[in-house]
Amino acid sequence: MRIKVNPNRMELLRLRRRRILAQRGHSLLQDKLEKLISEFHKLIRDFKVLALHWDREFRDFFEDFLILRIQTSLSAREELFKSIPPLDIEIHLERLLNLKLPHFSFKEQRREMFSPKYTPCQWDRVVQKKVVVSKLLFRVSELFFSLKLVGAEILKTRRRVNALEYILVPQIKESIKLIEDKLVELEREFLSRLLRIKDLIRE
Repeated sequence: MRIKVNPNRMELLRLRRRRILAQRGHSLLQDKLEKLISEFHKLIRDFKVLALHWDREFRDFFEDFLILRIQTSLSAREELFKSIPPLDIEIHLERLLNLKLPHFSFKEQRREMFSPKYTPCQWDRVVQKKVVVSKLLFRVSELFFSLKLVGAEILKTRRRVNALEYILVPQIKESIKLIEDKLVELEREFLSRLLRIKDLIRE
């Protein structure tokens, strides 16, 4: 694409400054992209490990729950589950470059101890597994949302890097070359005129 520019030294200086800024911006965005990609791979590794861990814990919880279901009636289970205190969850935002990634923290309330006479032996295992499974599920969700945010930022940053590298910087360089060529041409014309004037004076 042919670029229209004013072939003068002011425009040349402006374009040179703009080229320097564009190259610095490209370098910073490239560093940011590498940092995001590194963090993205780390999040993927953590997500895979944690998802497998959650899957194992959930299976154990489900098996214990099935045993509890056999040992108790529906009304008894409902009463037992009503006695479980809620799990307080706080959401914090952790900064990664210009991103704010979610982070969950938990606060457990004390629960009443049950007499073995009235409570099935499987109950404590179910309650403990429920807390573990719930925390792991929130942690998996945290990593999943972080992956979505970091992935979207990687795509946006990559588009900016490519726009600078393949569009803006080459256009600026082409404009600078056009002006430099034009200025050299004008300088040659000016020198040839001076030589003609000098020859005319000598005559």
